[in-house]
Amino acid sequence: MPLALLAIGSVLDSERYEVIIVDGRIDESPLETLKKHLESAVCLGVTALTGSPLKMRFTFLLK
Repeated sequence: MPLALLAIGSVLDSERYEVIIVDGRIDESPLETLKKHLESAVCLGVTALTGSPLKMRFTFLLK
């Protein structure tokens, strides 16, 4: 679970910002979900564990 992103997202003004968290371990097409929201994004945060989750994050960042 991306606790760091949940912590940051919970303090933002919900009237001004819509926080969207994409968990690549759960979302069946996380890259498509990211692409859908990137154009209107103000900020993109990325967290990763070591091992296969880290490899997955590099794949997203390189695209």
